[in-house]
Amino acid sequence: MNDSRFTIHVSSFNRHSAFGIRHSAFTLIELLVVIAIISILAALLMPALKNARDQARTIQCMNNQRQLNIALQTFANEHDGLLPGGQETAIRGWGSRFDLRDNSMPAGAEDSVLVEKGYLNRQVMTCPMAFLRKRDVDAYFFSIWGIHWAYYYSSNIALVGNVNTADDTAFYGPTLPAPNRDAIRISEVKFPDRTVLTCDHLFFTSFSSVAAISAPPATTAGIGIRVSAIHRGGSGAIASYVDGHVALAPAVQIDSSTALRWGYIPGYLDYPYPSSFQKGFEY
Repeated sequence: MNDSRFTIHVSSFNRHSAFGIRHSAFTLIELLVVIAIISILAALLMPALKNARDQARTIQCMNNQRQLNIALQTFANEHDGLLPGGQETAIRGWGSRFDLRDNSMPAGAEDSVLVEKGYLNRQVMTCPMAFLRKRDVDAYFFSIWGIHWAYYYSSNIALVGNVNTADDTAFYGPTLPAPNRDAIRISEVKFPDRTVLTCDHLFFTSFSSVAAISAPPATTAGIGIRVSAIHRGGSGAIASYVDGHVALAPAVQIDSSTALRWGYIPGYLDYPYPSSFQKGFEY
């Protein structure tokens, strides 16, 4: 039977899918337009993504220093108001030393007294923003001093001084302009909201030096603590203060000639350095 109702139109079937929708491939121009749009969107989004990552690292660094501040003050409360001492050699102090090649603890170094006694975890001592710069800093350190290690955070040299090995507390040693004696107790700080306790400082000591600084904001002294200016696009550093608050502070006198990117933030003490250690304190 030759019924036209059952005739299959092959040419029509080949041109259409089973659902009656015609298929067609992208033309070259259409493909190039799509690629161009994706490229433009990526270019617009990349700065925002980088800013978001940097902001996340900044928040993590602030949280680290907040925990570090709490640990230091808890130690002081349990040791007659004295903070743990600073650390420069293999002698144990409050800081944790890191090998910049693999972030491990260098051979022969003692770990932080705060870590050893359970006040906080060692990883809290790692600044996530400074971690990105560790390769360049490692090359610089090795070329100048022949070492591969550093501390990510430092403390106020006026508060931690050197290490009293008898009980790990701070005392003023011969490197500071004062006779050997116990350091100032943290409760004696006259301006706790302006006195830095910890700060970003990728260096081979766990205490920061001081210097006169120009146009210091929020202080009457003109004395700054040296920091690594690695936040806020390389113009600021995070610091925690004796009163417990943590802030992202603008740095001045930034030296960008090396990977260390040293600068200064206000907050040493409120009287000129280097007079007696009564500056900023009351007895």
